[in-house]
Amino acid sequence: MPRKVCIAVDPSQTSQNALQWAARTVVNPGDEVRLFTVLHPSPDSELRSGVGTTAGGARTAPIGVKPEADEVDIRKAQDLLQDCKQKVVAQGVAPEAVATDTLVAVANSAADTGREITTHADACGCESLVMGSRGLGLSKKALMTMLGVGSVSDYVLKHAPCNVVLYKDKPTA
Repeated sequence: MPRKVCIAVDPSQTSQNALQWAARTVVNPGDEVRLFTVLHPSPDSELRSGVGTTAGGARTAPIGVKPEADEVDIRKAQDLLQDCKQKVVAQGVAPEAVATDTLVAVANSAADTGREITTHADACGCESLVMGSRGLGLSKKALMTMLGVGSVSDYVLKHAPCNVVLYKDKPTA
């Protein structure tokens, strides 16, 4: 039975390596692949949507308000997704089995980006979600946690409705 595999991508080398790895090792013949990327809202869109911060530092927006990304960023994202689709197809996945989506986070934070990823994975009904992880060290993660900021991959691991595979590049010696 074919599975739905979501792959979150961005222009980083780690993300591109994760995409290639997932196409070779996670995706089986007949699986449906959903490639997507998450953009940050344009500053004008954040102002129009009323995004603000709460006392705890979390970013908020009125319910039902969907921010917009800059048109240049959207075009770059669409080009990125087409390039990623070509890479997946080159690994043997049927072109008609690969869909692409561009998402826009509510605000420019790791939690909002992670929320878009997990919400999209849930809406797609995917069984597995693959994404790259920069692999911050323990000291940087501890500092980010003390500041009330987390990483996108931490958010996704804690909140995803499906299996999550985090791809990390091998350390360079």
